[in-house]
Amino acid sequence: MLTLSDRILVKEVRNDYLCLCYNIMHIIKNEHEAVLCNCNLQDPNLEDIYERNYIITFAYLMGQKSKERKYANNLLSDKFVNGEVNKQIFLNPDDPAYEDRNRLKSGREYFCPDFVIHTSHSNSGSNYEGQCLIMEAKTTSNLKQDDFNWDLFKLNLYVEKLDFDTAVYLIVNTTLSDVKKMIRNYTYWHSDKLEIPNQKNRVPHIYFLIQEKVDEMPKIYELIIERTL
Repeated sequence: MLTLSDRILVKEVRNDYLCLCYNIMHIIKNEHEAVLCNCNLQDPNLEDIYERNYIITFAYLMGQKSKERKYANNLLSDKFVNGEVNKQIFLNPDDPAYEDRNRLKSGREYFCPDFVIHTSHSNSGSNYEGQCLIMEAKTTSNLKQDDFNWDLFKLNLYVEKLDFDTAVYLIVNTTLSDVKKMIRNYTYWHSDKLEIPNQKNRVPHIYFLIQEKVDEMPKIYELIIERTL
């Protein structure tokens, strides 16, 4: 059984793709203030639009980075940089995640992560070498537990079923203490792959990029869980 560590989130993690995402958040903060300010407006009718604008800006800036030589010749070489790409994940009724999925979003088989860095648009077959980074994002100042649960569940599935090395939950306008509370209230832990090597002999990780306020710097945290018998 997997449970939370007493330390839940650990700061100052080193991961090349994660640091690249951090840099993009920094650029948005400094050069695209209007995008962040819109996210800070508490208008429930427009929250989805503001969030989508943030993701579109994020994906555009990452695409620009992919054209820079130091990234094009290394991290982003031969990679697709996409926002909102459909991923289909079949869950058998005997899969531990099947019942959890139905409790959260009944019958959902198609998932649309907010951002992906990968080498192929297909998740068929057993070769997941190109599954580099996958992200869910929330920019609302009123992040609800149910929405948090669904996003974190999807990130677990991306790691477990699609063999992504790095899964990221990007959160703007929510405090670290509130994120920790929501993690502790999350009850859908089932993936052993969060602590054992995947098909590429690498241990996958779930990270949080948290920017508590629009005028503050984002911070990087790694989600820490542990096994209990």
